[in-house]
Amino acid sequence: MSRRAARQRFFQIEQRMNTNAKRLEAQLGSQRNEPVQRLLRGLKRIRFLIASIFKWTPKERQARGAAFLRDNVVPERTAALNATREIESLRTIDLRREREELIRARQAFSKFGLIALLALMAFVLTVGLVTSVRLRSLEMRAQSLQLQTEQDREKLRNLSLQMSKALEDERRLISRELHDQIGQLLTAIQMKFNKIEISTDPSERSHYVQEGKALVYRTVTAARDLAMGLRPSVLDDLGLVAALEWEVREFKRRSGILVNLNLDGNLSEMPDGHRTCLYRIVQEALTPTVDAIPEAKHVELTVHGGKDQISLTSLWDDGKGFDAKPSTRRGLGLVGIEERARELGGSAEIHSEAGKGTLLEVQIPSGSEVHA
Repeated sequence: MSRRAARQRFFQIEQRMNTNAKRLEAQLGSQRNEPVQRLLRGLKRIRFLIASIFKWTPKERQARGAAFLRDNVVPERTAALNATREIESLRTIDLRREREELIRARQAFSKFGLIALLALMAFVLTVGLVTSVRLRSLEMRAQSLQLQTEQDREKLRNLSLQMSKALEDERRLISRELHDQIGQLLTAIQMKFNKIEISTDPSERSHYVQEGKALVYRTVTAARDLAMGLRPSVLDDLGLVAALEWEVREFKRRSGILVNLNLDGNLSEMPDGHRTCLYRIVQEALTPTVDAIPEAKHVELTVHGGKDQISLTSLWDDGKGFDAKPSTRRGLGLVGIEERARELGGSAEIHSEAGKGTLLEVQIPSGSEVHA
């Protein structure tokens, strides 16, 4: 190799070494670059020493070369190698520290992953438990609603049968009234007309005419009583107050029970549905088929028409009383009262104890638009 080529090769190696040394300096940081600086200084001195060799003549290189390398280059090379070993030791320490940090980071990540997994499992179990409890609650509620629905259907079937029986009894009563009273009265009137037709005595015919008039009057009265029992015309003609007073008088006449009727407030200006509903409630409350009446001798009946609601209170204070639980009430009377009050957005409460009489309280909004 020529001197020029060797010199160029030397400078290329020097540049790579300087570049690598600077890279090491950047990696180690400013606090740990002292070995790199010593290495750079050593490399610089070696460059100056070797650069001077390229100026020697062949005779000089042969005469001074071995001693020069032994006394100058080899010590600098040894110092550079020591600096390199120190740098390698620092790099080893850094690598070990980075490995330990990586292991700690991996352990921390594993711990975090385990905690996250446990938290996720706890969340899933909690959601599953809550969902299971909620589903169980919904199932129990559905079963309860189904049972209640079946009970309500059974009640409706029983009420339907009782309603059909009540309607049939009402038809039978009307038929019997028509046959026993009006039919017999009309037959008697016909017989009187036959007697008038065949009689030749003026005084006897006048007597038959008077008896016929009396029978006609009785027939009209019976027909009116029958019609009033179905729906009193006084309710449409004279209003609720007169209809209630008439109903109480008729109830006294039929049953012999003393009834004190107290009416106050605005009872005249209300919708037809309210009038009909209140009249039917009073009628049901006074009907002898209602369970609250047995052996009662005195009734206090109060109807108050307020601005916002209408209240009705019926107190049977000396009757036998009965069990007022809804499950034990089977009569159509009390059920009819509750249903009529509910149709108008109101409520009906029945309080009774065996041997202590019965209290019926009905509240109906006065502004309701629902019709009975």
